[in-house]
Amino acid sequence: MLIGVGFTVTNCWYEIGSSGVVESLRLTMVNNLSSEVLDKCPTIIQDTFNEGISAEDIDRALVELDFIIEELRSLDVDCACFVDEGDAAMHSSWCNENATNLSEVFVTVYGHNLLQYFRAVLNEAKEASAGLCIEVI
Repeated sequence: MLIGVGFTVTNCWYEIGSSGVVESLRLTMVNNLSSEVLDKCPTIIQDTFNEGISAEDIDRALVELDFIIEELRSLDVDCACFVDEGDAAMHSSWCNENATNLSEVFVTVYGHNLLQYFRAVLNEAKEASAGLCIEVI
């Protein structure tokens, strides 16, 4: 059974898709980015996937996300890590088959680049002076 996952900002829901895409993105970042990069991005790497990002940390998260995107652009698509590795059908719905680098691999349920979507939702949180978290339904 697929579990729905999305970002929440105040009372707004921004659907991502299944929990697999979120976990695969996290695994891909942790397994492919250097410890130096990971250490520079605690808000994205840790807060996003744990308690969420506070309103006070949204600007920092935007800077970190842009840095991560740049780092992932330099990596090959084959570096992507997937949960449920053996079930290609499961992750084919949240993978961009036309990706040319690692920053383009993961997509939302609606086919939007996940990292660009994340940036857009962070900007929504900034405009609302609110925090952001990932929720599972």
